[in-house]
Amino acid sequence: MGVELVDPRSDPEPSGWREFHRDEGLTAPWSYDVIREVAGSARAGVLPALFHDGGRPCGIAIGLYLGLGRGRRPRPRREPVLLDVRVPGYSHGPGWHFASWVPPERRRQLLRAYERAVLAWLGKGCAGLVYRGLTAADLPVVARRAAFTQAAATSGSMPVTWSSAEEWLGSLRASRRKDLRRQRRIVARSADLEVEIGAGRADLGPGEHEEMARLHDDHELRLKSVWEPYVPLPASYFAALHGRPDVVTATYRERQGRLLAFGALLDHPTHPKLGSWAAIDPGEGGRKHLYFYHYLRLIDHVAGSGGRRELSAGQGMFEVKGSLGFQPVPMWRVVVPRWAAGRTA
Repeated sequence: MGVELVDPRSDPEPSGWREFHRDEGLTAPWSYDVIREVAGSARAGVLPALFHDGGRPCGIAIGLYLGLGRGRRPRPRREPVLLDVRVPGYSHGPGWHFASWVPPERRRQLLRAYERAVLAWLGKGCAGLVYRGLTAADLPVVARRAAFTQAAATSGSMPVTWSSAEEWLGSLRASRRKDLRRQRRIVARSADLEVEIGAGRADLGPGEHEEMARLHDDHELRLKSVWEPYVPLPASYFAALHGRPDVVTATYRERQGRLLAFGALLDHPTHPKLGSWAAIDPGEGGRKHLYFYHYLRLIDHVAGSGGRRELSAGQGMFEVKGSLGFQPVPMWRVVVPRWAAGRTA
């Protein structure tokens, strides 16, 4: 088994990445085309890796390296940097994926090889790594005696046992069901609001992608945590992501005016996942009720698609998501200092 570390700014897509992405049923953020656009960010570098077993791909890992400078790309070998192992714009699990036939011990070995490759690439200034989005089953793969394990924001998942949004509404407690129906009526009656939803949004141009990037920045910075540093996503990232046929995008715009909110569904035949959501705060001129209306629209899409078994809501705001029928999925992060990175013990 081996690890192929690549720099998306200059390296072409590794041979086998696309086939592994397809065969493993990975969602859009794992696409090399999308990751390449994140590599153009001014505040982070990206170091993906493709793992091999006997010449065939068996896994992927994605890390962002973050520096100390504000508003500029980190400078490996010239300042301290930290590798943040996660998929940009994705909060549904760890920053790696292995084929099911790769046993846990092999996964540990491959990720240690990834760590050693990253340390060599980033140089002595690399202070260590942080693995994010870990479930209880993921912890043994990266935890070790010298590492620090911390609880992170809870994720949510919901079995798709309903065949329509109305049936889903009927499964909720009465007060939440009443509120959602009221909010749906209010949004539906808003004559000055344009709502567009669909997959592969070819109608979104450079101007709309710039709006998305600004709106996403503002939204994420309001929620920023010292434990979850935010990495701005460039407009080209939104162009690559929201133009894909496996991404359902909803936009909420003042009629012939500014973008008020947008959100996405990372579609999948059996396990779709809610993507990024961003909105102007109502106190700053945004619109009330769009967040819950967005759930209604995307759940209506999931219900009408057929074959879906589970919907994931990602990390954060679980108090709200729990009221919508999602079940809690505890999550952790593991911090690995440099001197322990790459070691098997």
